[in-house]
Amino acid sequence: MTVITTNIWEGDVSNDWNTAGNWACGVVPTLTSDAQIPVITAPNLYPVITGATGGGFADVRNVSIASGATITVTNNGTGVFRIAGIISNNGTVDAINGTVAFLGTTAQSIPANTFHTNFIRNLTIDNAAGVTLAGNLNLTGILTAKAGQFTTGDQLVLKSNVATTAMVAPVTGSVSGMMTIERYIPARRAFRMISSPVNGGSIFNNWQEGAPQGDIPGFGTDITGAGAGTNGFDASLSNNPSLFTYDNVGGTSWVAVTSTLTNNLMAGKPLRMLVRGDRTINQESNYATPTITTLRSRGTIATGDVTFTNLSQTGGRSNFIGNPYQAPVDMEAVLNGSTNLNKGYYFFWDPTLGGTPVVGQD
Repeated sequence: MTVITTNIWEGDVSNDWNTAGNWACGVVPTLTSDAQIPVITAPNLYPVITGATGGGFADVRNVSIASGATITVTNNGTGVFRIAGIISNNGTVDAINGTVAFLGTTAQSIPANTFHTNFIRNLTIDNAAGVTLAGNLNLTGILTAKAGQFTTGDQLVLKSNVATTAMVAPVTGSVSGMMTIERYIPARRAFRMISSPVNGGSIFNNWQEGAPQGDIPGFGTDITGAGAGTNGFDASLSNNPSLFTYDNVGGTSWVAVTSTLTNNLMAGKPLRMLVRGDRTINQESNYATPTITTLRSRGTIATGDVTFTNLSQTGGRSNFIGNPYQAPVDMEAVLNGSTNLNKGYYFFWDPTLGGTPVVGQD
C-alpha cells in the first residue's frame, strides 16, 4: 500500500520551498507527495522557488493553492517547479520569471488561468502520457517538449518584444495543435528576409491581421502589390510589390508574390518583405514615420528534419532558404553537415544597414 502524504505550507522559517521547517509535517514535498498552500498571516511567508536549493528543483505531486495564497517561481528561469500530478490554483502562481515542468506518469492538464496573468517564462513537457493545455498561455522563454505529446489546444502564444523572443527547444516528444508565434520588428522602413516558423493559414490572415477595420496598433504590417484588395494587398500610391520570393532554380530574379489570400504560411519558406511598420502606417504618404510592429504567425510548428525543394544544383549559384524553426540555427553545423556546398561562407542580410540607391532601383 502506498500512502500519499499531504504537506501543508506554514512558512515559519523562510520562503524557501526546500526548507523542511516551513512545512507543517517537517518534510519537504517530493514527486510522490501532495502539498497545500493555504492563506497565511505575517510574519510567515509564502513559498518562493529560486532554484538555489533542492538541486534547483521544487517538487510536488498534486498541489492546491488557496484563494489569496501565492507561489512564486523566479530567478530568471533557474527556479524549476516540477509537478507530477494535478495543479489546482485558486490563488496565484507567478511563473513570469520561472520554469514549470510537468513530468507525471499519467496524463496531465494545465487548467485555464493557472499562471498569474497567463504568462510563464519556460515550460517543460516531460510526460510520456501527455500534457494538455486547457486555457490561454503566453510564453516568453523556452518551450521544451522533451517526452510525450504536448497538446496546445490552439491556445499557446510565443511572445516577442524588443528584449527577447520565445523559442522552441529541439522537440524529442511531440507537439499537437496550433500556436501563435510573434516576431518583434523595430521601427525601420527596410526589407527583411523572413520565413514563417509555422505551417498555417494565408499571409493575409496572419501578417496582415486579416485586414480588420480599425487596425490594432503594434501588430501586422501592410503588404502592397498589384490588384490591391482583390489579391489581398493593401493599397498604396504606386501599388508596387513589397513581398517577394526568389527563383533559386533560375538563380537571377526576385519574383513578386501575386496574392496574400492564396499564399499560405509555410515553415521555412523564405520571403523578402518590405516592412514599413504596423498596419496604422499611412500608405498614401511616402514619408510616413515607421513604427515598431509584431508579426503574428498562427499554425503548427515544424519539428525534426525539414526538406527544401526547388533548389539550384548549378555550381557557383546561391540558394535562398529560410529558418523553419522557432529557434536560432547553427549555420556552422548546417554547413558542416552538408555535401556539395561551399562551406566557406554564407550571406547574411542586415536590415539595419543603409544603402545607396542606383539608377533603375526602386
